Amino acid sequence: MTSQLKELFDSLNLTPEQIEDLVQTMKENPMAALAKFQSLNLPPDFLPKAMQIIMANPQAIHEFAGQMGMDEKDLEKAQKTLDGLRTKP
Repeated sequence: MTSQLKELFDSLNLTPEQIEDLVQTMKENPMAALAKFQSLNLPPDFLPKAMQIIMANPQAIHEFAGQMGMDEKDLEKAQKTLDGLRTKP
């Protein structure tokens, strides 16, 4: 079963190479992945839609990560990086 986040990403019409590159970058360097994510020039309604999915189902990010080839260790690393960004003044 395809997750709602996967369907949302699929709607962006990104190439498989772009998605694979984004996932690989997220595994190696979550900070660089944020910059790469921003460079995709996503539609303005993308982030609110993604957040709505995640707020309604907090496990959605784990489902999506698994579908994209990330394991829990990769996801925890990315989460720690993002948490660090939120705590910086």
